Amino acid sequence: MEKRNVLLVILLTAFVLFLSKPANITAQAATDSTNSQPLTQGQWETACVRIADIDNPGHCSGTIRYKISTGQIGYLYYDDMSGKKQIVTEVTAEPWFHSLSFNIISNSSGTLVLELPRTVIDSRNNLPDAPFTVVFVYPKGGVFPTVVHELNSTADKRVIMVNFPFWPSNAGYTTDIGGTYIMPEFGSFAPVSLAMAIVGVLFLTIKSRRLY
Repeated sequence: MEKRNVLLVILLTAFVLFLSKPANITAQAATDSTNSQPLTQGQWETACVRIADIDNPGHCSGTIRYKISTGQIGYLYYDDMSGKKQIVTEVTAEPWFHSLSFNIISNSSGTLVLELPRTVIDSRNNLPDAPFTVVFVYPKGGVFPTVVHELNSTADKRVIMVNFPFWPSNAGYTTDIGGTYIMPEFGSFAPVSLAMAIVGVLFLTIKSRRLY
């Protein structure tokens, strides 16, 4: 009986770890690493990266840089005191989905260039770089992938460019960047903690059966 319980614990732990292993993302969008795409004109802007469900709004756990041909990225907030809208240049990191999420707020279509530190987000297939995925979420429903142009890649960062459409929306529309790694580090250890918790519960259950 004890051997059967131990075997059950081992099998359950292996199963949880297998399911929680991050999958290598195959981009639906084509990539271009020829560096032939021109950079968007304008100055580099910095956006705060906030970890979902952990950081309070306005708290930065990291930063990325971007250039946008028209409009800006961030989220639209309303000030209850003044009744005025306020755009906060903020990006949300989703550890469970290995993605970054933000809104594009613009009155026309345009081009967005993103400088992504590998410590914030990365996409790899073992050792070689793998393409990022970028999708736009239409305000009235629907997810649309776009072509991702890789402009530059170094040991510390990657620079990508996408063309975004114009969809009328006062608050903008959501843009998601998917990879295989996202900050923080503990996001990748969470499944291990879950497996250990399951083992602990099973151990206590087996022990309590012995007592009664």
